[in-house]
Amino acid sequence: MTLPPGGPAWLGIPGDDLVNGDLRVGADQDGDGSPESQEPTQGSEERPVAVVPGEYVALADADGYARVQLDGSASYSPRGRSLTYTWTGPFLEGDTVNGPTPTVTLPVGTWLVELVVSDGELESFPATTMVTVQWNRSEPIPEPRTAADSDGDGLSDEQELALGTDPNSPDSDGDGIPDGRDARPLTPDVGGGGEEAPAGEEGAGERGPPGLPGGSLALVLGAAAAAALAGAALALRARRRGAEEEVRRPAPTRPAELEEKLRKLEERYRAGEISEETYRELRERLESR
Repeated sequence: MTLPPGGPAWLGIPGDDLVNGDLRVGADQDGDGSPESQEPTQGSEERPVAVVPGEYVALADADGYARVQLDGSASYSPRGRSLTYTWTGPFLEGDTVNGPTPTVTLPVGTWLVELVVSDGELESFPATTMVTVQWNRSEPIPEPRTAADSDGDGLSDEQELALGTDPNSPDSDGDGIPDGRDARPLTPDVGGGGEEAPAGEEGAGERGPPGLPGGSLALVLGAAAAAALAGAALALRARRRGAEEEVRRPAPTRPAELEEKLRKLEERYRAGEISEETYRELRERLESR
């Protein structure tokens, strides 16, 4: 259909102006009866239509995430053209995924998901649905990790490494007192290998080891105390060196998938999408795997 110069006019529509259901409108700017350009007009009824089912409900695994298969296969093009599918949502795989029936990963919560289809020329209006991921109460909760105590002395291996004691020996200083009950686990107690004079016995405070004259016990104890202090200072310096080496040692890296889950989880917490309680519970579960 060609509009004459001077403005629009209502005219009959010749059959040739209908091409595959499209009305072609041409503009004759110089009035010679031949349009300089023709453009098809397309009605909204020719757009492809995105169709999604009702709401989805899924149960989360122990890590707080569920894998959900979306379904947009009922979408169609009135002109019979092939379609491409774009889904938008807070997916672990990314903000958008493609395909008629993709499988996506979502955390515990209720999420809005949108589908738009395209026939290569026109896009559909968005179709939306809700996906709710719930805790699976039948899923076993991971047991809390217990610290290893290889020698059974009451101190964990991690504590022994921090103290400088031997995690494979219950009595690091060999004084007969287990490290877990020894106030000075790196320094043998004075007289630990012999018998002490019973408290209150006459001369208990003066008696020294055999072969030493009376009154020499104070000298022995003084020397032992000095040795104990020196040993403690050496142990402290050793522990400090160990701590400095531990700081310089690069921290173990976590798997990329776990890092991505933690990052997504923190983003949703900061955006107010999940409560602090849910955030902490999910983070603890992820880090304990």
